[in-house]
Amino acid sequence: MNEISILEKLNHPNIISGRLFSNRFFYYLEMDFFEYDLLGYVKRNFLSIFDKKIIIKQIIDALYYLKLNKIIHNDLKNNNILIDENLNIKICDFGLACYKSRLDFPFNNISPSALEEYEVYSPELKQSIEYDEKSDIYSFGILTYFIFQEFTYKFETFIPISDSESNNMFLECIEYNPINRPSVERVLLSAYFDFLYDKMFCFGKLEDFTIETETGSIIKKYKKLTINIKSKRAVEILCCCHILTSLRYTSKAKKLNLTENRDSHSNLDLGFTQLTKKRFLYVDSDRTLKPIQFMTQLDRIEYLDFFYRNENYQAEE
Repeated sequence: MNEISILEKLNHPNIISGRLFSNRFFYYLEMDFFEYDLLGYVKRNFLSIFDKKIIIKQIIDALYYLKLNKIIHNDLKNNNILIDENLNIKICDFGLACYKSRLDFPFNNISPSALEEYEVYSPELKQSIEYDEKSDIYSFGILTYFIFQEFTYKFETFIPISDSESNNMFLECIEYNPINRPSVERVLLSAYFDFLYDKMFCFGKLEDFTIETETGSIIKKYKKLTINIKSKRAVEILCCCHILTSLRYTSKAKKLNLTENRDSHSNLDLGFTQLTKKRFLYVDSDRTLKPIQFMTQLDRIEYLDFFYRNENYQAEE
């Protein structure tokens, strides 16, 4: 029932949804059908580095949403990630999930020797001591390793990921001390995902325009785009040259640096901690301005690709 009560409160494109039915004797939870979990899909299909990062982006999108809702999944592993042929993923199995304010300790009665086989879980979760959302970040790091190496990470068989950026992220996320792991926000704002926004350009210098198509419209006024897609809400995007963009990214970076006490004695030279230079803002559904990196992968595909397809008004480089 804990899983059902949590799922009923969640609504995100990368988290499984379901409907609850019951009779006098049983409860039934109806969920979307996916043919594959990540474990099976990765082993059966060739994935480019781009494909792998698309999957990773969706996982971190879901973790950001869970953090906003003060929920910790506690069981993030390859067979709890469902995936379809279009690389759309959904996190499932919230049986061990809990609220940050009411922590559960699922390994409380397991002997230390038996804990060695649970590599995907954070040290603090296995030790049954206080933890937070960075416990999920540890598991996210193990997932990243699996996506690239196609087998579960083990300390005694560690083989570096050939993609150095991904290897750096993996190493940061599995830091033993959770203080030294990156937050969900830092992962999203890292340069690791900048390739998703390579087509974005400074549209603020263009003359104002309105473009109407059969499926929607794009309105550019001053340094703001309003993208309308039929049957969906409108999304506003502020250009990189907008004063609010600079202020919001600067304040976000300062906050991250203040709240994340990096271990100054670390021997790892990790460029992953550098924040993105792809700076645009969008207005979220709750009417707050957020870095475009916090836009879900689904929204990015729908809105930004709609923007990219209209190449006739793009600025010259």
